[in-house]
Amino acid sequence: MTHAEQIMQAVAALVLQDGVRVFSRDQVRRRAGVDSHAWQSSYNPTFQGMRADQPGLAPVPCKELRGVFRRLRRGQYELTERGWQVVRTLPSMPPRPDGDLQPGKRHRARRPSASHRDEGDALPAVSSHLIPSAQELAWACDLYQQKEQRDPMYRVATTWLETHWTQADRMADGLGVLLLTWNQAFYRFGVFSFQELQECLERNLDLLDRLRLRDIGDFTAEDAGPTMLLFEDFAAALRIASGKAQGRQSPIAVGKALHLLAPAFFPIWDRAIAKECGCSPGRHPARSYVRFCRVVRHVVDRLRQELGPTGRPLLKMLDEYYYVKFTKRWL
Repeated sequence: MTHAEQIMQAVAALVLQDGVRVFSRDQVRRRAGVDSHAWQSSYNPTFQGMRADQPGLAPVPCKELRGVFRRLRRGQYELTERGWQVVRTLPSMPPRPDGDLQPGKRHRARRPSASHRDEGDALPAVSSHLIPSAQELAWACDLYQQKEQRDPMYRVATTWLETHWTQADRMADGLGVLLLTWNQAFYRFGVFSFQELQECLERNLDLLDRLRLRDIGDFTAEDAGPTMLLFEDFAAALRIASGKAQGRQSPIAVGKALHLLAPAFFPIWDRAIAKECGCSPGRHPARSYVRFCRVVRHVVDRLRQELGPTGRPLLKMLDEYYYVKFTKRWL
């Protein structure tokens, strides 16, 4: 294996297994299990040559591994679109090598990531307060329709996406209608790049086509990895593009965007709802969102058994209930 291939394997492991989107050279070195001296003398120049923004006369690795990441800020890097394409084709990397262990410290065995352990049907414990009765659900949905003034934007965005599906530029417009309204508190500091969002939609459209036809009740362990990748890709596309807050991300905006794109499969969340469900975004929001999907799957399964046909999309009704109860505290 070449130095460039080792570096790419380590970056893929950081992104896919560890839930890290922005990484440093030292993180890559440690994930690859390379000592500092060897890294500085042999690997560091190769890393430089793999950058899309490589400065000077850095050595250029094989064609396939050129331009796979770029510097985001001093000492911090992220995958480019090409880099995302490459990591999706790489085989899984084994658990962290001994080179990551620090002398004098005991390390606990690393827990496998969501995308690599078989946790699909072993659903997390779900508190009864997350499962409304038929009467509570009806009351909350009625209250939502009466008091939530921004719901028309949801209907507009949903209709727009249905009309312009497969037209990535128009789809980006539809997502913008909702996100710049519902997430105004975040995007008042700056707006995301519609061009980056369009490109993100284009490279993920085949997957979104399939997910759009699926239901949350079908969510399994096999969906964890693709969902984390999709989440990270949209998190990068929806970050603030300029100004003092440039680079800031909103995991809440990502959840809303994914729901609009696959409304029966991906649930909406906000910080209050995520906290009540035991899935606060924290340092690894993509991993937390996968857990949230699994919690919601459990709740939806229970509600379907108890309620039968509802006449409206149950995932949207449950979101309205959570929003009324946990976010607004109207109940």
